[in-house]
Amino acid sequence: SNGKTTTTSLIYKIMRDAGLNAALGGNIGESFAYSVATGDYDWYVLELSSFQLDGMFRFRAHIGVLMNITPDHLAWHGTLDAYAAAKRKIFANQEPGDLAVVCVEDAGARAALSAARSTGAAVCELSHDDSGAASAAFCDEGVLVVRLNGVEHRLVPTAELRIRGAHNELNALAAAAAALWVGASDEDVRAALVSFAA
Repeated sequence: SNGKTTTTSLIYKIMRDAGLNAALGGNIGESFAYSVATGDYDWYVLELSSFQLDGMFRFRAHIGVLMNITPDHLAWHGTLDAYAAAKRKIFANQEPGDLAVVCVEDAGARAALSAARSTGAAVCELSHDDSGAASAAFCDEGVLVVRLNGVEHRLVPTAELRIRGAHNELNALAAAAAALWVGASDEDVRAALVSFAA
């Protein structure tokens, strides 16, 4: 849903700029299957639709990001509940050591918190305001901040982002949380955030 392409592209940019061996795929970039068959990557950054997730049963996302659940594609899914269930599958096979990033500002996504927590993965609560969780991504006095397992990363002022708007602040926070989790440095994340233009 809204924000997937921007968030996915930004995660990929941060990882590549940080020197991480990553491919971009799913709904953007190359197909996932093609990347696996023809490349040798450590990470696959995938934009996944509700249609793709609906048909996945053993797929494991080491990092799953859920920005929102809004009434999209209901003609195909049938009901909002079925659509939401498909989106929640991003977290289905996660394990301890994995990360689930959930935008708690969106009521639909917030309702997926229990599904995300049930796997034992760390859950990063994404919002403009600090939720107080051990892992959270938020704005503090106009600065993007990501806290992962109690360790806080103060990144960049929102005024320095080239992508504008409150929704893009959330996209940037989600991407930063994902990239930091896989080992990108604060400096790599900062540089990519201020240079990224959708």
